Amino acid sequence: MAAVVMAASRLLRDSGSWGRSRLRFGPPAHRRFSSGGAYPNIPLSSPLPGVPKPIFATVDGQEKFETKVTTLDNGLRVASQNKFGQFCTVGILINSGSRYEAKYLSGIAHFLEKLAFSSTARFDSKDEILLTLEKHGGICDCQTSRDTTMYAVSADSKGLDTVVGLLADVVLQPRLTDEEVEMTRMAVQFELEDLNMRPDPEPLLTEMIHEAAYRENTVGLHRFCPAENIAKMSREVLHSYLRNYYTPDRMVLAGVGVEHEQLVGCAHKYLLGVQPAWGSVEAVDVDRSVAQYTGGIVKHHWMYNATSYHHSYEDTGLLCIHASADPRQVREMVEIITKEFILMGGTVDEVELERAKTQLMSMLMMNLESRPVIFEDVGRQVLATRSRKLPHELCTLIRNVKPEDVKRVASKMLRGKPAVAALGDLTDLPTYEHIQTALSSKDGRLPRMYRLFR
Repeated sequence: MAAVVMAASRLLRDSGSWGRSRLRFGPPAHRRFSSGGAYPNIPLSSPLPGVPKPIFATVDGQEKFETKVTTLDNGLRVASQNKFGQFCTVGILINSGSRYEAKYLSGIAHFLEKLAFSSTARFDSKDEILLTLEKHGGICDCQTSRDTTMYAVSADSKGLDTVVGLLADVVLQPRLTDEEVEMTRMAVQFELEDLNMRPDPEPLLTEMIHEAAYRENTVGLHRFCPAENIAKMSREVLHSYLRNYYTPDRMVLAGVGVEHEQLVGCAHKYLLGVQPAWGSVEAVDVDRSVAQYTGGIVKHHWMYNATSYHHSYEDTGLLCIHASADPRQVREMVEIITKEFILMGGTVDEVELERAKTQLMSMLMMNLESRPVIFEDVGRQVLATRSRKLPHELCTLIRNVKPEDVKRVASKMLRGKPAVAALGDLTDLPTYEHIQTALSSKDGRLPRMYRLFR
């Protein structure tokens, strides 16, 4: 950039050579549609003469993109949100995940995620599924969390019937062949090895903080398949789980960029009265346990980075502060974290609160510009609450948060036991009892430690 500016300056100063250069290389080029040259005296704040007046889209009071929800006779919910554009995102979300594996072999949800979009009753292989989606410009994905499994496809809206039929087959009619299960064993084994070698500790820390907060129950169960269970996975084991948790009343067919009645019609065609591959359509033994927060501490090796975040579930949630430091400053780092938690239960600065509200609303609206994000928001809300709050409703709730609300919630949270996860050189990490004492104090300070010998 500096070289360009300097060259331009020289040309402007050497006016004699500029005149000769123009004759040598011909007349200077003009931008035919340059507003500066065509309308030199009109400011940017005024409309240009002769240009048609723009017509903007309007909303008549009620938001036109309201989420519509229909419940079929078998209990399956169909939720949709219209959105302009050629493409749509459609998927099936299921109340299924690692939190429901207490009575099963741990790691089933992890295996099902890797087996998604493999051969089915109608499709002989994953390649055939991908070729079918390719005809409609489609891509597919499956993701599992602790409490939700999501099968999703983005494709041309004209292929909606094909997409819903394919999703129904993938979810309800998977073949789960021996070859596919064996390939999945290898994929899971590789992922576990990669997880332990990855420099980013966040996945491991997330596992550890859940394990510490909810010891051996619901969302505290392992999300990743333990290495010792990989060889034990089989078609029969997977079917025993699917029989209880892949039932219509635990499913939502969600779509963004589609007409609601058309999506309901596809649901009737492909998801009503269908006999799944595992035989039964009614759950026999469903775990309805409510998450029990226990608190606790888990230690491990290596970490870096610093941030704050939260995990939200249907019946519980975690607010976390994640920090890293030189091993010699671990104690000071922990004390800063405990002080921050205590400050949340004290006087809340209104300027900071307004800034936080603005930031949260900005992030919310920015994320909801993406069709796949809208799809996931629609599906998760309807799966958990049977309805969906629209963005303007969420913004109203955010604006209505007052300092006393933050103080009330933070004070209630601090009355419980903390959950602590730690990685790296933990020689100077304060004891769990000291951290708990700091969070129970007025200023968040750790108890002083005195050493006779250094």
